[in-house]
Amino acid sequence: GHPDTDSPVDTRPTFEIMVRTDLMMGGECINLCCGAEVDALRGDEPIELKTAPEGKDSGFVRNFSNVMQSEIVGVRTIVVGIKKDNFIVEKVVEKTVNEIKSTGDLEKPTSQCYAFLFEVLSEM
Repeated sequence: GHPDTDSPVDTRPTFEIMVRTDLMMGGECINLCCGAEVDALRGDEPIELKTAPEGKDSGFVRNFSNVMQSEIVGVRTIVVGIKKDNFIVEKVVEKTVNEIKSTGDLEKPTSQCYAFLFEVLSEM
């Protein structure tokens, strides 16, 4: 079929998931259990969907908060719709979170944020 471009887009969260993960630091471990909203599922794998202006696709998905949120809840894939000036998506780019981290300057700030999170949770 054809998409219905006359109806408004529903941007409410579609999938709510519960996630268990371990935060490791210096041989110590904190178990986390949290709820998260994800944009889509591919089988059982959560996927993040984003849009970005043309020419800035990799700059947008290297966003620090996208990487942190994705890692904590187990999102491994981010799909980005590249928009023209008229806000119409004309291209779709798929990247893994690891690819995004390796192309930006995110390793150090991500590690620092995890260390801070671990310190705060250790005090609770």
